[in-house]
Amino acid sequence: MQGVQTMLQQKTERGIHVKIAWLPVDPRVKPGREITLKDEPESGQWEVVAQYSRQDMGDLHRGWGLDLPKTQRTEW
Repeated sequence: MQGVQTMLQQKTERGIHVKIAWLPVDPRVKPGREITLKDEPESGQWEVVAQYSRQDMGDLHRGWGLDLPKTQRTEW
């Protein structure tokens, strides 16, 4: 399944909340549209600001590299 890196923003009473997320490629999801995230329906509507690169979702690296051996980690 293909995914697209997407910049989302939500206006709140405290300002603007920005989120970058990998979303499945869908022709209905494009800049200017408002969407609700399936895993976070309580967070409300998000405006799609921009979409960047596409990639196969299986190729995405998840987590923060904690599965790497200590010799290959970059934490301090």
